[in-house]
Amino acid sequence: MKPEDLPGVLADMAEIAGVGKALEYAARFGGPAVYLPRVFDPEHPECWGLALVFGEDAARRICERIGGGEVSLPVTRRQRLQWAAKRMTTKEAARFANVSQRAVLRMRRALKGGDDGEERNT
Repeated sequence: MKPEDLPGVLADMAEIAGVGKALEYAARFGGPAVYLPRVFDPEHPECWGLALVFGEDAARRICERIGGGEVSLPVTRRQRLQWAAKRMTTKEAARFANVSQRAVLRMRRALKGGDDGEERNT
């Protein structure tokens, strides 16, 4: 997988620190939009999260490149799974979405069938 395969700011993060780290950040902190300052501040909660995953040097470069406003990451576990199931291997998608490989396969079947991947009891 290449950085340009990732959505939005994750691609920018991956260019700086690698795809694996960008995916780890999304898995840990994805969801609501977060504010990233333009200048890295180790006391800022969002900078702390960046430094935790990427290391301080890469976190500084990420703030310089995409900071200065709110950034959005993949929002929900289901959205991450849908996105990953379309673009990644089964194993990569399962790891990215923090689900089983079977869940990825179910989502792929659902996407081919046009439904949302929800299991229903009938």
